[in-house]
Amino acid sequence: MFYLKEGATLKNVQIECALDGIHTSKNNTIDNVIMRDVEEDAVTLNENVTIKNSQFWFCNDKCLQMNRAQKGKIENNKFYYTSSAILANYGRNIEVRNNFFYNTKRAIRSTTQDSLVIAENNSHDGGDCHLLAQKKGILEDWGPGTIKNVKKTNCEEDDGKIVKK
Repeated sequence: MFYLKEGATLKNVQIECALDGIHTSKNNTIDNVIMRDVEEDAVTLNENVTIKNSQFWFCNDKCLQMNRAQKGKIENNKFYYTSSAILANYGRNIEVRNNFFYNTKRAIRSTTQDSLVIAENNSHDGGDCHLLAQKKGILEDWGPGTIKNVKKTNCEEDDGKIVKK
């Protein structure tokens, strides 16, 4: 739907029933964007991207996908009824703070040895796993917000590591 050029901001937009969502480049901000029923990744992050005050509803795949993303900030967002809200696949120095996940199977995932995600004060109501480190991915847990009705708070698979800070 959108490709953001370097330095661009996307604000106060609603996207519904899209096959793919937003692709970022460098130094982008996404603010107060509402995305519903996106089939593929709602947002694909690149370098130094901030996503804040946004909502993601019924995303079939991932809400936020990071392939080789650097210095991302994901804060004050809400994720509803999704399989995988945030996936850092080769994402480095990704800060995930003050987000809310409702009925989300996996809230925050870090995969591959090149991934590092910092998770702090994120709340989760309903799901299988709050923090998931896979395939040597690293997740730093700086403390959760409220976690309820979630089967497991911290999940480690395939040599993934969750480090309490």
